[in-house]
Amino acid sequence: MKPGREYYTSTLSFRQIRVLRYSVCLIFVGEPPDWVRVYEPSASGGAKLLKDLRPSHENRGFSEYLDIAEDVEAQSARIYVFSRAAGPARAAMPDL
Repeated sequence: MKPGREYYTSTLSFRQIRVLRYSVCLIFVGEPPDWVRVYEPSASGGAKLLKDLRPSHENRGFSEYLDIAEDVEAQSARIYVFSRAAGPARAAMPDL
């Protein structure tokens, strides 16, 4: 990944109306991001900020961010926006 602002999108598309529990795990190798924010796209084309994520696990070489939501619409999306500073080359993927 490059330094600067990047994003990851997760979508749900099920026949049912709601999903009881939903989770996304983001793992960053090397330096952790400065911040991770979760957005939900709106019908108007914008996005609503849902929350800021904090690391759920940090280790030498990687950091993990976990988003858990309950009672989510079965046809929905979330956008995970994060920012990483310029720095030394990223470390190789550690054995998890």
